[in-house]
Amino acid sequence: MSLIQILGLIAAIPLGLGVGFCVMQSWTSLVLAIINLIGFVRGKRERSYTALAFVVAIAQAVFFSGILFGFYYLLQNTFLAHAYSGLAQILLLVFLGIQAIYMLFQVPRKLRIFWLNANYDKSKLIEMEIRNSEKIIITR
Repeated sequence: MSLIQILGLIAAIPLGLGVGFCVMQSWTSLVLAIINLIGFVRGKRERSYTALAFVVAIAQAVFFSGILFGFYYLLQNTFLAHAYSGLAQILLLVFLGIQAIYMLFQVPRKLRIFWLNANYDKSKLIEMEIRNSEKIIITR
């Protein structure tokens, strides 16, 4: 095994984790943009709040997609294109899968929080929070 292949193995783990993180952030950001667009149209929350959240979600999607294209460039046009062996590709996919599984468990809860923030006014959110905390206190 040459030095370049060893460098490819070393680079595969962080690249796999980074690719997984960026893919999930990009897709989640697009979903958040749609949620905030719906919130803007419904108008139950201040339109300036949902418009700003929409712009931030789009900017986040563009940013993380740019990082993904950077990873792609690294894998295709630098020394890593020659360093990747079969083992390095397997390592990249394994760590990509680990990152995806880790983040998939967090996505539904985060999306629910953003849906509530975009589509309900603050007073209703506080009431829901109080009701949920009372349920938690009663069940314990």
